[in-house]
Amino acid sequence: MVDSIAASTLTGVSRAMIRRVPTVEPKAAVTAAIALLGQRNAKDQCSCVLAVEDGHIQGMLTQGDALRLMTQGMSLVGLEMQAVMTTPVVSLRESEFTDLRVALGLLQQHQIRHLPILDDQDCLVGLITHESLMQVLYPEFLCATLQQDPTQSLDLPGEPTLAPPAATDPPPVAAVLAPSVQIKSQSERERLVAQIAMQIRASLSLQTILDTTVDQVRRVLHCDRVNVWKFEDGWERVVVAESTDSDISLIGERVNDSSFSQAQVDQYQQGAMRIIVDVHTAEMTDCHKELLNRLQTRSKIMVPLLCDGTLWGFLNVTESQYPRNWQPEETDLLEALSVHLSIALHQAINHEHLQAELTARQQAEARLEIKNQLLAKIANDEPLSDILNTLIASIEQRLPGAYCSVLLLDDDNRMRYAAAPNLPVGYLQASNGVEAGEGVGSCGTAIYRRATVIVADIASDRLWEVYKDFALHYGLRACWSIPIVASNDQVLGTFAIYFREPKQPQPQELELIESMVDLAGIAIERHRFEKALNQSEARWQFALEGAGDGIWDWNLQDNTVFFSRQWKAILGLAEEDEVNSRTAWESRIHPDDRDPCNTRIQGYLQGETATYQNEHRIQCKDGSYKWVLDRGTVMEWSADGAPQRMIGIYTDISDRKAAETILRKSEATLQETQEICHLGSWEMELPSQTITWSQELFRMFRCDPNQAAPSFAEILQKLHPDDRQHLEECIAMAITEGKP
Repeated sequence: MVDSIAASTLTGVSRAMIRRVPTVEPKAAVTAAIALLGQRNAKDQCSCVLAVEDGHIQGMLTQGDALRLMTQGMSLVGLEMQAVMTTPVVSLRESEFTDLRVALGLLQQHQIRHLPILDDQDCLVGLITHESLMQVLYPEFLCATLQQDPTQSLDLPGEPTLAPPAATDPPPVAAVLAPSVQIKSQSERERLVAQIAMQIRASLSLQTILDTTVDQVRRVLHCDRVNVWKFEDGWERVVVAESTDSDISLIGERVNDSSFSQAQVDQYQQGAMRIIVDVHTAEMTDCHKELLNRLQTRSKIMVPLLCDGTLWGFLNVTESQYPRNWQPEETDLLEALSVHLSIALHQAINHEHLQAELTARQQAEARLEIKNQLLAKIANDEPLSDILNTLIASIEQRLPGAYCSVLLLDDDNRMRYAAAPNLPVGYLQASNGVEAGEGVGSCGTAIYRRATVIVADIASDRLWEVYKDFALHYGLRACWSIPIVASNDQVLGTFAIYFREPKQPQPQELELIESMVDLAGIAIERHRFEKALNQSEARWQFALEGAGDGIWDWNLQDNTVFFSRQWKAILGLAEEDEVNSRTAWESRIHPDDRDPCNTRIQGYLQGETATYQNEHRIQCKDGSYKWVLDRGTVMEWSADGAPQRMIGIYTDISDRKAAETILRKSEATLQETQEICHLGSWEMELPSQTITWSQELFRMFRCDPNQAAPSFAEILQKLHPDDRQHLEECIAMAITEGKP
């Protein structure tokens, strides 16, 4: 019978070989290799990863190796496979693998559990493992044994130490079958562990892994309760997963054991388990017994769960009513499961971190995109309502169930809606214009406190005591409000987020809202500044144009010029006539005045003069010229001191210039008449008694016209003594009575 079993069993080479072997490059990250260990399926139970380069095996990392790395506390970040893999690797050529005894002999000889199979070029073909051999050997041996003696007991003894076969000859058939029987209990346990491990590691969701673990362990061990405790700050433990038939759940239960010491932590990190058969008879402190009684624990096994070499928590298996004598097979099962669970925890937590980083990056990129869109709208001076509605839409899209509004504070401390596209119209109409203050809902209080106000439930919060019936009537149950503050620390208004169910914000939600509120503040402040500036410019332009002056605004960077309506009117141009460059402006200046005008402007821009002022002629639309007084000043300078913007005023002085021309002509005519008639004239300023003589008077008195006119006293000396008194009396009468 033994020979017939050997004939059928020991030739099942292909069935024992795993063809799909996970491989990585030697320079691959260890974390990537561990991730492959977590992706094993039930068909190919392969608890190792091979490092392969150019088709040749360079090393191996087993599940046990991975666990040792994590329990040693070694950081896996940046660690390469080649730094930790086992090398060289014992292997077997496929051409020599004609009998399962050959593979089994190598496994026993080298005390290994994984044997790569190579082709004639030493390239990987497959893998033989301890488990894959047993899956072929044990069923066939069991069938043969039952055929030989159906009444034979299949209770197997413990595992003996297997002696390696001779190096030259394959081991005899009996040497193969005996170990198969002896390792039956271990094989079954490993198969059970593998099945549970597959379910545990089929997911990257941490909660799913924990829930699967407690369900499967309780199903296998038939105990009252299985739960997972997770450590938080200060070694406080909290139940995060549980399986039980009891009506009392411990989910969320917290324990802060003051007697939990660092020495205990060190023991658990070395893999020590706590086994209590009966709480009533076990040696422990009274407070610990009281704690276990409160947790409905009579008997338990507490298995440490490690993640990256650090004590992460406990797998706790308990009986509530009766003592239980825990069997070695049960503790071995839990210990083996803890290995798989530690690896799964590592993968799931890393996956969560990566997902969190990815989500945070995606959210940051989305916020940046929205910010850029809003800043572009602000820069383009789009209407404030459009900007705020766009901002609200972006937040409502990212916060399902949210209804947002922007309230602006007026000069009377009353809140006015600037945007609220999706809130009920009746609610908006009734609450618009309410005065801000403490206890005036979320928004009024946020403005009063100058701080964020979170009301998770309007129905029970005292800040809504006066207004809650009104809000609840429209189905509003939660309201978060953040004040909008300007750069000068002035409160501009508030940004509110409503929900139709009670809700507390998550940190990332508040971060999103606060970043958008900053943009709302920029938009509102810019809108108010532009409005004030437009009003100021309108008043300034009205004052100047009311006086008949024209305005020009010269951008020295691109040489463009804005001309006001009155400036164009001075030249007879229509408002729609385009004159928008310095070149077009300069071309209208009279040729005789152009160079002096440019010289004065450049002298001012170069700092040679404190102000710019010039009188020149400029051509009108009909070809005629007008005299203008041109004055200007630089309003903006660059960081290096270069002028960038200059604003000036044009005043039409044509009438004054015409009067000056007439006056000059009259003076010339008077002088010519005096010369012909030999008449002289003089003029005296009374306050200073300064005297001015005409040219003819200088000639008549034979005085040098290039000298200053004589004083009144000197003139009296030039008169006959008999006439001096009469002249003084006549002048005095003229001054006092206004008569010639």
